[in-house]
Amino acid sequence: MSLTNTQSPYPLEIFSMLARAFSYIGGGLVIALAYSVYATGMSVEFISEWAVNVLGLSFIVLLAALLLGAVLALLKVQKHRTFDETEAQKWRQFGLQASSGIATLALTYTLLGICLGIGGLSDANLSPDTINQVIADLTSQFSTAFMSSVIGLPISAAMRTMLIISMAGPSSCGGCCNLNQLRLEKKR
Repeated sequence: MSLTNTQSPYPLEIFSMLARAFSYIGGGLVIALAYSVYATGMSVEFISEWAVNVLGLSFIVLLAALLLGAVLALLKVQKHRTFDETEAQKWRQFGLQASSGIATLALTYTLLGICLGIGGLSDANLSPDTINQVIADLTSQFSTAFMSSVIGLPISAAMRTMLIISMAGPSSCGGCCNLNQLRLEKKR
């Protein structure tokens, strides 16, 4: 009696899609870093340290997780849109939710930075001797606030746009271009 492999290729497919998503995100990050180094003349180490100091590690990790979900959804939409439009729509909705999550994360960190800045201002002892330090702390918190929106909102808009456009190809239009409709007509 021979044993056959009855496991579905689904785990391998997910691993392959995740690897592609990581590759796209990594490639985009390398391009963004290369442009930043070229435009500012600063080193990659300095830019990375600045990002962690200004944005915070929690924002970067959460942004990366949501971006991974959105890119994975985009890849799944492109895979399924030609033969399973229902599955493609599910992944599109998942990607749109992840993209909206990126915008929500950016705005939440903006409000958090503003609140921390104002909270620090209310607790500070204001005197002519300490005003410079209080202003420096306040601008540091506001920098976190606004940079999270400056980075998160365009990423969210770009991912949302790509997901919406990804379903507008020839395979999802009506008439003879729809492969699902052609398959149904052949069965009749």
